[in-house]
Amino acid sequence: VQLLLQYLKNDPRKAVKRLAIQDLKLLANKMPHTWSRENIQALCESALHTPYDSLKLGMLSVLSTLSGTIAIKQYFSSAPGTTAATTARSFDLVKLAQECCYHNNRGIAAHGVRILTNISASCQEKDLLPLEQDAVFGLESLLVLCSQDDSPGAQATLKITLTCMVKLVKCRPHLSQSVVESLLTQLHSAQDAARILMCHCLAAIAMQLPVLADGMLGDLMELYKVSLATVIFVSSQKALSPEIKTVIKQQLENASNGWTAYRIARQASRMGNHDMARELYQSLLTQVASEHFYFWLNSLKEFSHAEQCLTGLQEDNYSSALSCIAEALKSYHKGIASLTMKLSMEEFRNLAVRYGDLYQSSFDADSATLRNVELYFFQKLQSTSIKLALSPSPRNPAEPIAVQNNQQLALKVEGVVQHGSKPGLFRKIQSVCLNVSSVLQSKSGQDYKIPIDNMTNEMEQRVEPHNDYFSTQFLLNFVILGTHNITVESSVIDSNGIVWKTGPKTTIFVKSLEDPYSQQVRLQQQQGQPPSQQQQQRTAYSRF
Repeated sequence: VQLLLQYLKNDPRKAVKRLAIQDLKLLANKMPHTWSRENIQALCESALHTPYDSLKLGMLSVLSTLSGTIAIKQYFSSAPGTTAATTARSFDLVKLAQECCYHNNRGIAAHGVRILTNISASCQEKDLLPLEQDAVFGLESLLVLCSQDDSPGAQATLKITLTCMVKLVKCRPHLSQSVVESLLTQLHSAQDAARILMCHCLAAIAMQLPVLADGMLGDLMELYKVSLATVIFVSSQKALSPEIKTVIKQQLENASNGWTAYRIARQASRMGNHDMARELYQSLLTQVASEHFYFWLNSLKEFSHAEQCLTGLQEDNYSSALSCIAEALKSYHKGIASLTMKLSMEEFRNLAVRYGDLYQSSFDADSATLRNVELYFFQKLQSTSIKLALSPSPRNPAEPIAVQNNQQLALKVEGVVQHGSKPGLFRKIQSVCLNVSSVLQSKSGQDYKIPIDNMTNEMEQRVEPHNDYFSTQFLLNFVILGTHNITVESSVIDSNGIVWKTGPKTTIFVKSLEDPYSQQVRLQQQQGQPPSQQQQQRTAYSRF
């Protein structure tokens, strides 16, 4: 073994490396007890450092074989006073397996999860949960990948995956629930060849843990119904007798859920039984609670009806053919309209929201105009506007206001209500509603942590104007260092309590800076210098 490992490590010729791997695989099968811990470690290091997937695959094949033998016990044997569980996660074999579990080469990924499965089965300590979870996640990933691929390579990898699942559940029964759920979930979308292998796997798990069989039964029966219906559709040659239709509908109404009925309808469409598919889609329309699903099913129903009309075409009867084509076109148009209806409904909702915003922004419109929502054409007999002034305010609007992050900014908002020649003609202002919000626009590059009590500012105040003048203050926190965008928006409230979005909206910028004292303490801590007694006292006082 040692001689072959030397050739594998030191000889630059790939042909020699391949021969060494073949002989190592033979020794792993025939004489695993001759492998020492150092031998396995050397093979792990070679596999970790090789840039060639073909060589990595061969070395992993040897290691996955060894992981199922007594050699794995020798590899994880450690110094007195420690257990395999406390050291297993730090071994190169585990690192290699975890690295390969999600490799784009299916064979490498299969050997990776097989190694993790064998380690979890051989080391019976209870604190190997991370390795167990890695094994389960790797197996689920391969299951999804290979169950939808009917190529021979994918099927071979799937067999390894399912074998590992059975072994893992046998040695670690607490993982059985998640493994079985993964199998049942993937069973519905798997290829036919993969389904057979997965059913064999579920049967093996149920034999080991009979208590799980009852939980599987419902899903397997639903799958059986879909498969049986598919057989009936294929054998009926696109025409079902009324008796068969009645039996299928009764079975679906008695025991099946809507998802099973949809899958059977989908199979009917695929097999050309459009009449049956249309009836099933029709029955599902009242069982969905989402507009998206309703419009989708309705479109499928119309398309199925159109396809059924076209199946009755006869070459020697032109009048009948024209009527069938006309009926099919009508159903196609209905189906397409149903698909676009959801988009139309969303556009209608957006339009309603925009009309609502327009309504709220029309404080000066008369009542008759508001009732007709013809807001762009009303005669402006009443004129109302608000002017805001913020302090502090920068000299240049593009420049931010500087504030230390341990202090609050007192933002004073003043305003004046301006009227036209006929104030209060349609409605009068009772109060002004001021909304202040801040958004972090850009964060400073410091990598130290700052205690955060309040990350954002969202405040609202209502003030009553006196002689058309109003003012109020907001206390804002900016504990996160960086540039903040502050927005002040005003609305008016009439005498009936209705809010009108008259505006305006004003924006200023604030730059939050670290206060000098905190910066000095942080720099001293980074340099390993303890703070002075005076600084400690100041820290205590600053809390109050």
